[in-house]
Amino acid sequence: MYLYERQAKILEYLKQQKTFVTGNEIAKIFNISDRTVRTEIQSIKKVCGEDTIIAIRTKGYQYNINSHQATVYYAFDISTVQDRIIYILKSLIFSMEGIDIYDLSEELYVSERTIELDIGRLKKLLNELELHQVCITRTNTIIKLEGIYAISNNILYEVANYQIADLSHSDLQKFFTNIHLEYLGILIMKVLNKHNYATRYLSFTRFITDIALMIESIYNHYYHYTKFYDELVSSFEEEISSYYQNIASDLQCVINQNFNVNLNTDDINYMKHILYINHHMQIFESELSKSYGVRDEFYEFCLEIFKEIKVQNGIQFIEEETSLIHSLILHLKIAVARIKLGIQLYNPLLNNLTTKYMHLIDVASMIAERLNLKYNVNFNFNEISYIGVYLATAFSHFSENLQLNTKLKVLLYIPESIGNLNLIQSQIEHVVNSNKVIIEGLTNLTSNTEIQQSVLDYHLIITTSHRFNVELHNIYIIKKSFDIACQHQISDLINTKLNHLEEHKAKKVIKAITSEKLFIPNLALSSKDEIIIYLTNLLEKENYVSEDFREGVFQREDLVSTDLEAGIAFPHSLKNIAYKTSMVIAILTEPIIWNTKKVKVVCMYANSCNDIEQSNLFIKLFMSNIDNYTFVESLKKCKTYKQCQQTLLKFFVQNLIST
Repeated sequence: MYLYERQAKILEYLKQQKTFVTGNEIAKIFNISDRTVRTEIQSIKKVCGEDTIIAIRTKGYQYNINSHQATVYYAFDISTVQDRIIYILKSLIFSMEGIDIYDLSEELYVSERTIELDIGRLKKLLNELELHQVCITRTNTIIKLEGIYAISNNILYEVANYQIADLSHSDLQKFFTNIHLEYLGILIMKVLNKHNYATRYLSFTRFITDIALMIESIYNHYYHYTKFYDELVSSFEEEISSYYQNIASDLQCVINQNFNVNLNTDDINYMKHILYINHHMQIFESELSKSYGVRDEFYEFCLEIFKEIKVQNGIQFIEEETSLIHSLILHLKIAVARIKLGIQLYNPLLNNLTTKYMHLIDVASMIAERLNLKYNVNFNFNEISYIGVYLATAFSHFSENLQLNTKLKVLLYIPESIGNLNLIQSQIEHVVNSNKVIIEGLTNLTSNTEIQQSVLDYHLIITTSHRFNVELHNIYIIKKSFDIACQHQISDLINTKLNHLEEHKAKKVIKAITSEKLFIPNLALSSKDEIIIYLTNLLEKENYVSEDFREGVFQREDLVSTDLEAGIAFPHSLKNIAYKTSMVIAILTEPIIWNTKKVKVVCMYANSCNDIEQSNLFIKLFMSNIDNYTFVESLKKCKTYKQCQQTLLKFFVQNLIST
């Protein structure tokens, strides 16, 4: 029972007028024809009742305040793709026998082809949300929703929340045309407040939707959809105290009084179970937090995993980031408990992590896998991404340490006096990037051996003395007066030396990980699987990887696709199993849809534990440029390996200098 948006607005307008309004007046207000006005009035009467609007040919139309208007709260306005997906899912939840695609197309005023595309999108969403226990099946033109999902997963809420930012009950109102969700929320909140029930784990919008679905399943469809959860709920029955039973009983009374719907035992059990697991998790988390930093069996097991990460991935944060380690281990302990209770979280940073820190998702997956083996808990991708948040913090710190190795080491030798040395050093530090340059000052070098060693130890020596061999490229003699012109010359010199140093490091890492044999300027393949097989074969042929590498790449793609918005795919194995770190760069002759995004460049990365520091530097530089449009476009246009090298070098150096 619903009205379309314009019909609802016409009805509301007539209610406000409290007198007759001509069809011509309505037509002008809503910018429609007189004929359309008559059609809309008939539609309103059909939905709300014949006596809702009084129609007199000579007077027009008036809302009948004495009418027995059927309850219609919100207009039926299902016009966007995301709205249709939610509507189709809700219809499937309540359809025991399935729904005919042709019926859906009539209800939504779209073609059968559009409905089929929407069903495909819905299937993809269920997969992305990792609701693998649920599936949509099709027999001829009939589609059905089959399977049972975790008790805390209101599947309608999950799909809506995934599509709509900051989802609230008002966003879902259009899908519950017989239930006023705001009013229902007020009633629920009163009951929860009465019992002093509060927990951050209970999403109020989700709980309102849960109860709205209960009401509608009985009110419109004459069955209790909560019966599907009977087995899951009963497994916790002994743990649930009378406190949650009392809240659920009060909610039952309120719903009966206000919606004339009788909830049964399954409904009550479902409500008290949701209330229990969310409240229980809050209490459990509070207790766990008291053990922050306590080195128990779980803590020691996590340290074992982190030590493996240090060896395999070079992320050295165990000793240096004690607070980070404590926080991560506490998070993991809480996550294990939460997953066992069936509570799942959505990470709003997920997309950012999978793009900027794609390689850390592999490390997070390894942690999740080890915990699963020991504690029998299956981390979904959202949970894995939360681990990735901690690793990203650690990797940022580690990246800073990587940058320390690229600093320009300068010796300032001023034999005149310590005062002169300090003044000149201060003036130089003022005009250079102190984050990129280390300046050490001396007033005394006692022997030729020290002089020769200094030449080897420093990238640049700045001095007022002539004791050094000035023909050496890293010696620069300055005036003892060190005037303004001299200061500018030193600034330019240091920046030039710094650029050369960064360029040398970038060249070294590019040469080590890429090669002409691994550059393919015109790859004429049209599917993701074909490309992965072709590139892994190439790496195996060149003896960079074993035959196990391909399986690892496909496993990583199953976890989450490696295609990026910029038009690059970055397939790689979950594990660092390559013989030698390398990257194949393939430019496709025609773009393909890798998973959901159009891809023109495929960079297959094979990582080895043997040269992890160099690999981490390359990954950092490559990923720092991955969302740079100019970099990606330059890479797409490369026809030779030399052009590819130059492109990588240019942007890597820019990134090193600006970091």
